[in-house]
Amino acid sequence: MEMVCLHAVLIPVQCVAAVPGQADLPAGVPPGPQGCDGLTGLVEEQVHICQWQVEAMDAVRQGVELAVQECQYQFHSRCWNCSTLKGLQVFGKVAVQSTREAGFIHAISAAGIAFAVTCACSHGEMEKCGCDRKVRGASPEGFQWSGCSDNLSYGLAFSQAFVGNPERSHGVSSSQALMNLHNNEAGRKDLLTHMKVECKCHGVSGSCEVCTCWKVIPSFRKVGNILKEKFEGATEVYPKWISQGDVQRCRQLLSAPHTAPSRQPQWAFCGLN
Repeated sequence: MEMVCLHAVLIPVQCVAAVPGQADLPAGVPPGPQGCDGLTGLVEEQVHICQWQVEAMDAVRQGVELAVQECQYQFHSRCWNCSTLKGLQVFGKVAVQSTREAGFIHAISAAGIAFAVTCACSHGEMEKCGCDRKVRGASPEGFQWSGCSDNLSYGLAFSQAFVGNPERSHGVSSSQALMNLHNNEAGRKDLLTHMKVECKCHGVSGSCEVCTCWKVIPSFRKVGNILKEKFEGATEVYPKWISQGDVQRCRQLLSAPHTAPSRQPQWAFCGLN
């Protein structure tokens, strides 16, 4: 984990100016839990999550738009440039096909929602979460943990619960559902793996008598760059017999191509986790 201590300079949190404003992707949620029932494209468990935490749906919308913008940036020179549709199913049929593009969509969308929810927590925009203050006191490196660390654990948990529900609702024994869940997790993992430590020096005349530090999530551009690298090196896998215990185990799906000639291959970000 990176760490730098600057003299009297506060490095901006990655969330600042990183999440776009109000957008229509997906459609806005009317005030109150009753508005969740009117959203098309949600499975039953997602509606329940919406009703339990309707305030989080603004962050969900922002996360989806952030994912769309980053996807379009990463693929701007490609034949498929991450074109979108209106509504919840913003990527249309591409998202449900067994392609590398679909794998990237699942990964960047899961990461976008985790990123936006984490930022909303850090900015005090949600009642059920705030800054991550679990780490406190002196560190072995000699600095003090303080300030508002990004609450990534909450953002990851929310994204996992919300984004993964459509796959789980259809049964995780499906090979495509397994790949989607794996790629969702690949996107979220990059946020966790590349968290940074940012610090501020305190002291007289520019001295650094005390250095206070906090954890911040990486910029979403960095996450997009990493996922694009994984897209280029995506592993093609073919389905074997899948049991409940095989969730997110790429190696348990791998088999020689000739063993399943009539089955559509799945694409997973396995090799660069």
